[in-house]
Amino acid sequence: MRGATLECLRQIKPLVEDRSAARVGSILGSRGAKGMDDKLDPVKASAAMLERVRSWLQRRSGLPVEVVETHISWVLLVDAMAYKVKKPVRLPFLDFGTLERRRQFCEEELRINRRTARALYLGISRITGTAAAPEIDGRGPTLEYAVRMRRFPAGSLLSDHAVAGDLRPSDVDRLAEHVAALHRGSLRKRGMPLSTRHYLSYVLLPRYALSLFSNTLDIAYSGWEG
Repeated sequence: MRGATLECLRQIKPLVEDRSAARVGSILGSRGAKGMDDKLDPVKASAAMLERVRSWLQRRSGLPVEVVETHISWVLLVDAMAYKVKKPVRLPFLDFGTLERRRQFCEEELRINRRTARALYLGISRITGTAAAPEIDGRGPTLEYAVRMRRFPAGSLLSDHAVAGDLRPSDVDRLAEHVAALHRGSLRKRGMPLSTRHYLSYVLLPRYALSLFSNTLDIAYSGWEG
């Protein structure tokens, strides 16, 4: 079983790299052309605003700002900080369709992940101002919310350690025990059974194992909430 788990992690590594290659860089490519479409498509409008936030961060810090894009989030990386913004999407396993729901899920991500990574998860930031001139934690109305994190070094993923050969079976055992304990505690608190559908969808399927490592459990948790 341990060997199969390690091999799964090794196979996940190229998938992470392929997706990262497609998502790192300017988000201009993902938001499409300017115009009426941006007003009609909330994801394009949000991406356009995030590009302006990226420019603001770059001017303010004097440092390059990297953007990592997943199917449900954008992450702005600058110096030692990371700002994770949820896309305004509605999918079968989550609903980020309103600003209020995105705020709630930012708070839940912070609450859940602080239990195991308190040093990384620092708080919630607001994107404020106007869509044409947004900034982080400034004046004006709240346009969007972001999970504020401490940036972790490249090569820190479990899949990186598996490929490097320094991920030990005992590490995998401890991870499995810890995740199982978190799931048991969450289910007891919520008073809900872990249905077969959710178990198959969010624990066993390899694509959600990939999400587990690259998105820090937020997809799995959001699936239960959806």
